[in-house]
Amino acid sequence: MLNDSKTHTMKGDMMHRWKVTSAPKILSRTPIFVLEQSAKKRAGSQNIKAYVKIRSAPWVNVIAVTPDQSIVLVRQFRHGIEKVTVEIPAGLVRKRESSQMAAIRELREETGYVGDRAQLLGRWFPNPALQDNLCSTWLIRNARKIADPTPDDDEVIEILTVPICDISKLISSGKINHGLCLTAFLLLLLHRNKLSRKQRAPMRCK
Repeated sequence: MLNDSKTHTMKGDMMHRWKVTSAPKILSRTPIFVLEQSAKKRAGSQNIKAYVKIRSAPWVNVIAVTPDQSIVLVRQFRHGIEKVTVEIPAGLVRKRESSQMAAIRELREETGYVGDRAQLLGRWFPNPALQDNLCSTWLIRNARKIADPTPDDDEVIEILTVPICDISKLISSGKINHGLCLTAFLLLLLHRNKLSRKQRAPMRCK
């Protein structure tokens, strides 16, 4: 178990503290992220090393549940792996937009679905080794299609609805293997377990 005593935390912070020795240098700018390099040295060391960081706007992803307890999914091509993946709707938070607003917008743009008030399941760092941004996962219940999707020009999206009880099978089989989606479904599981304890009755798939 982690020792979270105050003394341990203070010592740990000192051990892992790094000092920036020169102004960060921008290596590249894209519409999605900024690649930045900094020279740093660890406390107590004279060795200076270059480290890169990807600066990005916050991300959101959305678990939309229909009245018949199905999850709204999307299939789309991902250039990083040159394959089509099965995911939940997701995207970037725009300037002057809250994460909650972004979640509602992304769901409607990618799928044409809307639903009840978006509920935050959790905020987390997608990749703290390289990135500085947070991703927030939102739950939208009673999702229903009210319009055609309006994806970006470079997006080709196929919409699927899958019974919530079949999601674990898709994950086990590797058909859902996007790390951000797996984290979202873990948060959903924790949320459902919490509700189950409050209601003192387990939630089971039929």
